[in-house]
Amino acid sequence: MDEIRHDMEKKSGFLYAVSQPTPIGAAGQELTGYIGGPDLDVLEKYANEAADLMRRSGMATDVDTSCRSAKPRIKILPERALLKNLGVPVTAMGVSIVGYFDGVEVGSFKVGVDTFDIRVKMKAKEGLDQLQEIPAVPMNGKPVSLNALTKMESSPVAISLVRQDKERAAWIYANSAPGYSMDDLTRLLRKELAPQLPMGYQLVFTGQSEMVNEGAMDFVMVLITAVFLTFLVIAAIMESLSRPFLVMFTIPLGFVVFFAMLYFHGDAALHGRHARRHHDDRHRGQQRDPHHGRDLHAACDGGKNA
Repeated sequence: MDEIRHDMEKKSGFLYAVSQPTPIGAAGQELTGYIGGPDLDVLEKYANEAADLMRRSGMATDVDTSCRSAKPRIKILPERALLKNLGVPVTAMGVSIVGYFDGVEVGSFKVGVDTFDIRVKMKAKEGLDQLQEIPAVPMNGKPVSLNALTKMESSPVAISLVRQDKERAAWIYANSAPGYSMDDLTRLLRKELAPQLPMGYQLVFTGQSEMVNEGAMDFVMVLITAVFLTFLVIAAIMESLSRPFLVMFTIPLGFVVFFAMLYFHGDAALHGRHARRHHDDRHRGQQRDPHHGRDLHAACDGGKNA
């Protein structure tokens, strides 16, 4: 995967993510989460901050968000007072504008059982400057351009609106870098990003992170249930509510002794491996020693003569 990322970094002009497929065939980044809230601009701001935070930390690779560059949107606002003085209906001008872009349906024709619409539209030109030259309505037999009867406002607009649980959302994606885990990324975002979110905004993790958190909570509930049922069984056997505590308090002490034995046994096993390795190295060195080889052959010859 690192080799693929290295090769993809040499290319430009597109976004990519490298992930390992799961046993069921699906694929996706390890960390998936979203920031939910009412304002799209605020969501994009904090989603980009989360991506920059993970990139600077060095804990994540394949960082991406659902935010994309906005495209320009042009609003055509009619000058209603001017149109009223000139006696030009707004609807007529609207039909002219729509007809310029989408065409006007003027009829239909049939080919067998199929019916096709006939639309008439003006020849399209590239560029936004053509909007001001669009003939809006004719006056005195001459066309009047659109910029004389309207005003135009340009503003960026998002190309997609993502919603999660009936609220606007900006998604965050990432994979953990070598030496780090998904839990490290979630802790980083909860510590550095979550406190900065304004009121009404929330950071939510889904996918693998959600499954891990739910599994941990389920494990705690199962452990509590098991301890409670064990207490009831011991209480029923001993016919007492106080004696089971004496029995169950030995479990934590048993864990202490268990981990202590593992610790010391691990040290002993480690020293044993080092001793065996030193003995094997020494034995191989003696076998490579020519004098030791002659002594070994002489001892073998002596054994044969005997």
